Amino acid sequence: MHPMNNAVGLSGRPLFSLLFAAVLVIVITFQPASAFLPLQCVSNVTKPHAICCPRHPTNGKVCGGSKMGSCDRIIAPIEYVPTVFHVDDRAAWPTRFFSYACQCRGNFFGPACETCWFGWKGRLCDQRHMLTRKDIRRLSDFELKVFIDVVSRSRTWPSGYAILDESDNWHSDPLNNPNFEEASIQYFITFNHRYGSRTTLYKNVEDCEMYGILDFNHDGLTFPTWHRYFLLIWERMLGQIANKVYGITDFALPYWDWIGMRECDICNNRYIGAPGRRDSMGLHISERHPFHNMTEFCYEPEDGMLCYGCQKAQTVGKIVREWNSLDFPTQDNFEFTMSRRQ
Repeated sequence: MHPMNNAVGLSGRPLFSLLFAAVLVIVITFQPASAFLPLQCVSNVTKPHAICCPRHPTNGKVCGGSKMGSCDRIIAPIEYVPTVFHVDDRAAWPTRFFSYACQCRGNFFGPACETCWFGWKGRLCDQRHMLTRKDIRRLSDFELKVFIDVVSRSRTWPSGYAILDESDNWHSDPLNNPNFEEASIQYFITFNHRYGSRTTLYKNVEDCEMYGILDFNHDGLTFPTWHRYFLLIWERMLGQIANKVYGITDFALPYWDWIGMRECDICNNRYIGAPGRRDSMGLHISERHPFHNMTEFCYEPEDGMLCYGCQKAQTVGKIVREWNSLDFPTQDNFEFTMSRRQ
């Protein structure tokens, strides 16, 4: 990760709560995309006028009650979408899944308005909450231990969400007998990224080769915005583990300043794992590091098909990682970019 601002104190407000971990930006003519449903809402997906307004885990009220939120109809702007993309479940997101969701008030956030928007805390979500991110090389031994441990635990730690089964292109549409499965935090995050960057899941090769052009995450001006929000979601989920295991309330993701790097100075067993064995899947992480056991959830299928979802390869194995310095900018590149005002 490259350094973002080293303090988090966002003052923005979500249009809707974290019904799905989606970016709050519009890409091309589609709404923010992500197919992650709170477990309480999965059974409602195929119902007419489907509702996802869970009860608050503490007070038991729908959307936390009138002071926290309300169950409202989702308003997706009506925009022109080419006919060839009408089969995409991300169009007019998330109305293909639900018609109603929690509209949180003030700084409340979450599927049931049960937590606070980023940068806030407290019973009323009215206290500023600042997190300080450090370069991973400046973490104390304890901080580094916590980081490695919570990331490792995320492989099996429940996320509280279900994800859409996209192992084939026939059961990923919520209007056509969809399949869902509970996801760990790592699975949730991995699927999130793949779901936002994949093409439309066409049913035949011809349509795929002709129209399989979408990549919401990377192709366009939303690249930094999408990934910043993506990291905020991941950071918060890891923070929940840190709080449960260590009692830490201010967990923050470290960053790695890779400007001008020609070799990976953290690809060792002190930080994120040294190179390990190589096999047909790629270069694995050293078995002497806890990350070697992390799961690769979204393998690319071997048939070379362009339009595929996360589980298309129907293979789950250990993560592989290959260092390549050719994609990193120099200090001059960075300074030039930062000097631009428009």
